Amino acid sequence: MPQATPVTAAARCQARQKVAPQIFKDLHQHILAPVPAERRAQWQGRRVLTIDGAKINRPRKLCDDGYARPNPKADYPKGLLSYLYEVMPRLPIDIKLCAHTNERKATREHLQHLRTGDLVVYDRGDYSYDRLLEQVMRSLEAVFRLKSNANTAISNFRKGAESETIIATAPSKDVTLSRQERYRGLSPQPLTLRFGRTVVEDDELVLGTTRQASDGFSLADRCYLYHQR
Repeated sequence: MPQATPVTAAARCQARQKVAPQIFKDLHQHILAPVPAERRAQWQGRRVLTIDGAKINRPRKLCDDGYARPNPKADYPKGLLSYLYEVMPRLPIDIKLCAHTNERKATREHLQHLRTGDLVVYDRGDYSYDRLLEQVMRSLEAVFRLKSNANTAISNFRKGAESETIIATAPSKDVTLSRQERYRGLSPQPLTLRFGRTVVEDDELVLGTTRQASDGFSLADRCYLYHQR
């Protein structure tokens, strides 16, 4: 409000502490609302999204609020800043600051903001049978960059001469209690994943996708989307 003297930085900080963090997420959603998703930049008629995050140091006093030190000798606790964004317009959709540092848990929460047919591009280390199953159950498409040791099928593919193949990937034998609870009533079944590999600047990329060749989704398309993330 107009006044003779400007508001001090200290006064702004004190006023900011009275505002709940949720208000900024609500404002973000209101800003996005006037521009429907179908009017934003898309790739072949689909929204392309990715999930990323970073572990950051937090103030010491947040140890009392659930933030944990990474080890007993650490000076500061850590939290996870995780965000879901649309790749083409570089537009953030959902942002979370978590007391935990479990990126897979944060990803499951982000998936609630997606809709049928969305294509999610994941980085190395994000692939797992659970993640693939979540994609299938939510009718989402996916592109995964696959680590060489993600499972036996991927390791065998990297050792072979084929540039592309389709593999039925199965869960590991140690079906955990958490998986049984999350997917109650569903027995673990093999899921189809199409593997392809290419070399970019002496770095071999192995990219898996839930989309089939009949969709016209080439290895070049996968590489392009991965490098856009």
